[in-house]
Amino acid sequence: MAEKIGVYFDQSSIGSFFDYDELTEMVSNKWGELCPVVKAHPVLPSDAGVKLIQDDIDAGLIDSVLICGSSPRYDWDFYSFGDHVIVERVNLREHAILSYDGEIDEEAEEAPEELMGIVKDYVHMGVAKLKNCAIPEPELPDTNKAIMVLGGGWTGLTAALDAAAAGYDVVVVEKDDKLGGKALG
Repeated sequence: MAEKIGVYFDQSSIGSFFDYDELTEMVSNKWGELCPVVKAHPVLPSDAGVKLIQDDIDAGLIDSVLICGSSPRYDWDFYSFGDHVIVERVNLREHAILSYDGEIDEEAEEAPEELMGIVKDYVHMGVAKLKNCAIPEPELPDTNKAIMVLGGGWTGLTAALDAAAAGYDVVVVEKDDKLGGKALG
């Protein structure tokens, strides 16, 4: 389960007219200790943006990452932090900004109130999803660890010895009444 979620806003994907202080405060007020790190970065899919996130992971501040900005189809390779960190993405660019039906003045100092509400809803959904996520444990079925080697010649016997040394039960099947094959002469 995600216990410490880092929320990161990619300003290059969603625009500079959003009040990132308001978004940060909103996440902190709603989710508290679950989201100890909430930051905005001018270009998150960059070496500097990834370093920002990796530093927070390395410091033990977070165990999960919520990327708020671009589509999961873009810049995916930037956000790989190993098998022990869950990464979720909230596609604010397409699901909020590009699908918003109202007018957006990108020169304005703030986003329209309705658009800000949509963005907040998507961020809340991303945090809720991470809160209930866990890294899946692979299902390892019980298997038979026996190996059958067909042929008791030089190659078959070598394979049987190697498999036995690796801890497998080995059954050698030979059509002749003696083992050794062509090595018998």
